[in-house]
Amino acid sequence: MPVTLPPDLHSLIIDGFGDHDTDVGAAFDNSSEDEQQKIHEQVVAAAVGAEIIEEQGKFCAVTIIAHSDRVDNAASADEARADELDISVQRGDNAVTWLFEKIQGLLEAAGAPVPQTQDDLQSVNIFRVAAGAAHLVVTNPVSDDDRRQNRRVEFAVASFAPVPAPVL
Repeated sequence: MPVTLPPDLHSLIIDGFGDHDTDVGAAFDNSSEDEQQKIHEQVVAAAVGAEIIEEQGKFCAVTIIAHSDRVDNAASADEARADELDISVQRGDNAVTWLFEKIQGLLEAAGAPVPQTQDDLQSVNIFRVAAGAAHLVVTNPVSDDDRRQNRRVEFAVASFAPVPAPVL
């Protein structure tokens, strides 16, 4: 069953990873210009906007959900699940690093304070979820293209500002 996201929460995907490939930057570079622009505007710029305009009280939360493809050549089902989870952890960690470095670069270009670590971010939280092969796009992949659709990183972004309390 598809998940319906609230209007202020959106999700964008980078897919097309090769087998055991975790380089999110390369996958981003191989995405269409339209997809790159969407990710830049709706993920990276949303985070930078929240971080750069602290006085407006805006926050941004990015959850990175990293997926792998089904492993069919493992010695056991447990070994397959462990490999699927491991690659999605690596892919997710790479995506977190990639996003953080993008945020740092744009903050520096804007002349804003540049956080040295993710913990130094004031208004942005980045979370990583490793899904393994738990949510395949193509449940029975027969081609490399099918498998590349399964190997993906999903960015779920929520930006919000506190609503002032009503005056009674």
